[in-house]
Amino acid sequence: MPPSRQANIVTWTTPEEMRQGWPLMQQMYPHHTLDRYLESLHQAQRFDYRQFAYLNPQQTCLGVVGLWFFPRVWCGLQADIDNFVVDCKQRGQGIGRHLLNRCLEEAHQKGATIATLDTFVDNPASHRFYFREGFVIRGYHFVKPLQGQSIW
Repeated sequence: MPPSRQANIVTWTTPEEMRQGWPLMQQMYPHHTLDRYLESLHQAQRFDYRQFAYLNPQQTCLGVVGLWFFPRVWCGLQADIDNFVVDCKQRGQGIGRHLLNRCLEEAHQKGATIATLDTFVDNPASHRFYFREGFVIRGYHFVKPLQGQSIW
């Protein structure tokens, strides 16, 4: 069943609002705790982080994506798409495309020169989606934990 025409995309700018997306974030990050998620959101607020949520008419969140902006020497203002998840039971219905388009609209309005994102190498469904939407692989994203913890 395709998403309802009455569904809408809302902008969340506070951790309290973003807490509504926690059930979906658990699908992506099953080892995170709610406290860890909220702490990350509080830290992200320093960088004007916001989320867009796709809500059905009953106000149930079916998809959520984060977005923030920062300048890069090599490209100018970069829009970074982050923590993008659509409910596993709702995928393939256009929700992700609606959320991605909302991110790209916001990026354009803010004057970003590029939109970037990371996705796990073991998530081929996301790779197909991003290729279909015009993203290309430009480099590698290397990660090194600095506090002795495992980030996986």
